[in-house]
Amino acid sequence: MKKILNTFFKYVLCLFLLFLTVSLSQKPSNGIPLKLNLLEAKVIEDLQAVKIETEGSGIVLKSDALGSLEAVAGLAKNMGIKIRKADIGDVSRKDVVEAENASQEDPLTSAIIAFHVNILPDAEKLAGDNKIKIIQGKIIYKLFEEYREWVQERRQHQKKLQLEKLNRGCKFTILPNYVFRQSKPAVVGVEILGGILKSGSEVLNQDAKVVGTVKGIQDKGENISVATKGQQVAVSIDGPTVGRQIKEKDVLFTRVIESEYKKLKEFKELVEPDELEVLEELKQLMRDNVRKTWGM
Repeated sequence: MKKILNTFFKYVLCLFLLFLTVSLSQKPSNGIPLKLNLLEAKVIEDLQAVKIETEGSGIVLKSDALGSLEAVAGLAKNMGIKIRKADIGDVSRKDVVEAENASQEDPLTSAIIAFHVNILPDAEKLAGDNKIKIIQGKIIYKLFEEYREWVQERRQHQKKLQLEKLNRGCKFTILPNYVFRQSKPAVVGVEILGGILKSGSEVLNQDAKVVGTVKGIQDKGENISVATKGQQVAVSIDGPTVGRQIKEKDVLFTRVIESEYKKLKEFKELVEPDELEVLEELKQLMRDNVRKTWGM
């Protein structure tokens, strides 16, 4: 706090000296130009002494005064938040461009924190168009609370996007008396016992052998991309023939490669409990039939 007050008083002194400089410049007198130069140099020196260390990535800080800017920057540093730029004044278009450049390096943490300042109309429009987050307010700790919540939401969103690209663990059984087509492709009725069934997934039997690929899923005549626990759906499977490679009442799994299994375990807070159970069964199936250390 003492450091902040000292900076504030230094800022006030600089403003006074600047005012005095302007006043003196309007009153010609012997030796005044030299005094003016000295005063101007002092003002510049004092202002430069309040520089805040910045980095290549991180947030853009805007504040209404040097003292408050240093306070906001100090809190950011204590919280381990990188600062790309720290400046005084309203949020401008240039600040938005700066934040956009920072987002190229780290899209999860780049934002503008505006303490006790306004957002210029053109800056607000550019930020909206480019999805640059601006957090504005008059209470410092609330600004950072909102920022941390935003970062957490962004990270969760990124994880969900990565999760959607992975093959998902699924366990399902072929329902008796629901064989609609025996092959090319086989079309059967199934019940999802756990996990998520997705089109494009490879199908494993109880020996961990690939017997086919899910080509499509239908629920009550409608094409769907995924099916979850408890659903009874029609599935077309390219590859097997019903009665040979697969049979009624068979319990089958979808194939998850080892790297995907590890990734899914990393995202376990986003994965439903029934899918986690299926992943454990898959791990055991692979260890019994493929490699004892599978998934380690």
